[in-house]
Amino acid sequence: MVITTFTFGPVETNGYVIVDEVSRHCAIIDPGMDSAPMLDLVLKEGWKADLIVNTHGHWDHVYSNALFVRKSGASLALHAGDVHFLEGLEDQCFWMGIEPGEPSPEPDRVLSDGDRLTFGEVEMEVLHTPGHSPGGICLHFPVEGVLLSGDALFAGSVGRTDLPGGNHDQLIHAIKTKLFVLPEATKVYAGHGPVTTIGEEKRENPFVRE
Repeated sequence: MVITTFTFGPVETNGYVIVDEVSRHCAIIDPGMDSAPMLDLVLKEGWKADLIVNTHGHWDHVYSNALFVRKSGASLALHAGDVHFLEGLEDQCFWMGIEPGEPSPEPDRVLSDGDRLTFGEVEMEVLHTPGHSPGGICLHFPVEGVLLSGDALFAGSVGRTDLPGGNHDQLIHAIKTKLFVLPEATKVYAGHGPVTTIGEEKRENPFVRE
């Protein structure tokens, strides 16, 4: 499994293309604003995109859903708690002063905690981590020792909770009970900022230090 990281848009959102090198099937995570290079890589390499997954429904992680679904043919997946954010994408953009893009299609798969998603021979588990948004999720790859944490957990920080549907206590609880129980060597690829590890955040993150 190979992870390629892209950083794009006005708030420097991280998006990811994750490919199973054996089968050449891939998953695309969080196609936000100005994220077309992610799609270009998939099409250039001839990878089969099985999934587009939004870690949550905020505009900077879903802005290009329509383009990616149309061009790749992949299925779109999002947690049930954030479907309403897709429906209100235009309002989100207006609120942020961003020119609205193409409306997002409805998700092909509505996710729940504990769901398993596969592409090629790779399997990831959905961990529901609400608090930044009601339907925020992380994606755990237990075999590879990797976590995509969306906007729940960052290197040295956590997601903001002052947006609609946010709840700080809920987010901290989710991080401690869903993420900090993972092996400390687990690599964490966040929705913004650099790569970290579960062990590093357990020891040093001032918002959730145990």
